Amino acid sequence: MRWEDRYLLVVHSGGFRSGQKWGLPGGHVEHGEGGIETVRRELREELSVQLDEFELIGDFYYKRHNHRIYGAHLAEPIARFDRRELLKIAWFPLDSVKQLARDNNLHAGYEADAIAQFSTITLPPAQ
Repeated sequence: MRWEDRYLLVVHSGGFRSGQKWGLPGGHVEHGEGGIETVRRELREELSVQLDEFELIGDFYYKRHNHRIYGAHLAEPIARFDRRELLKIAWFPLDSVKQLARDNNLHAGYEADAIAQFSTITLPPAQ
């Protein structure tokens, strides 16, 4: 998710094995769900956000699974989140995301590439 020139990264509560590294919000597809339905549900559960407009960023592979990444533009930053699902959230400029990647502080490793692709997409103004 993008707010102004910053991108949302989160630390999932199940991320203790990964050393509490930063990742993208999201989760698993439930039976019978499509991609956008999953995105909407996960954002609602983790961040209490209701969004309708998404941009497909692309497919990224991690641990032998395809992860389809979507982006959305927000009018204001998210500050509240479900602390059972997430340990922390923060908004980073693209250069900081790239530095997190160089420092090996990203969960899956593809986050910086996905955000860099997202940064090139012109989205309509957020509502």
